[in-house]
Amino acid sequence: ERALRFVSAVADALQHAHEVGVIHQDIKPHNLLITRAGSIKLADFGLAGRRDASVREREWVGTPQYMAPEAWKGRPVVQSDLYSLGCCLYFMLTGRPPFPENSLSELKEAHRRKELDFPSGFNPEVRAFINRLLKKKAEGRPQSADEVVHEIERLLADLEKGPMAVQQTEVRPDEPPKTQSKLPIISDGRRALAEATMLATAPLVACIKELGRAILSEGRLVVLHG
Repeated sequence: ERALRFVSAVADALQHAHEVGVIHQDIKPHNLLITRAGSIKLADFGLAGRRDASVREREWVGTPQYMAPEAWKGRPVVQSDLYSLGCCLYFMLTGRPPFPENSLSELKEAHRRKELDFPSGFNPEVRAFINRLLKKKAEGRPQSADEVVHEIERLLADLEKGPMAVQQTEVRPDEPPKTQSKLPIISDGRRALAEATMLATAPLVACIKELGRAILSEGRLVVLHG
């Protein structure tokens, strides 16, 4: 339930960004920050691009473990951010990125063709939701971040009727993340700094530990350049 509420808040932030013509292009756990007050901040718009921007063929930006198939071709759309958000939800509930491949070529091929592997006991409705977010073609995914929010509302309503069985992979709090991240830049927008219930799961804690010291008591982030 906490993971779904968390993702809903990020989707709400993305909806505002998309409405003003901005695609984040680097949604990943490292860029979803929890303040000491327990609110969620969508960070690092350093790779963001305009929806109407022309991109050269084969030029891509992002973090390979969380990139949509079309983003690898340098053709990101708003649904690319939703794909990456689905990858983050998978990470929160399993403790690992969707695809374990290491090389760029293997990751590219996995995002283009490979099906997701879910732990046993994974809630079937949540599995179906993640699978829809990670459809290989953008038109098969939710077409807006608002649609993601509404879908999560439905899932949460179902959750109230009974527990969702999700197997959580244990991650040591002191285990460093396998991917590197730049220092984040807090977004500018009415809802782009979305607030949500703190997601107190070990995988997310492990991911943000290296950035935690940059978060001040009032939820403001020190931004360094260079």
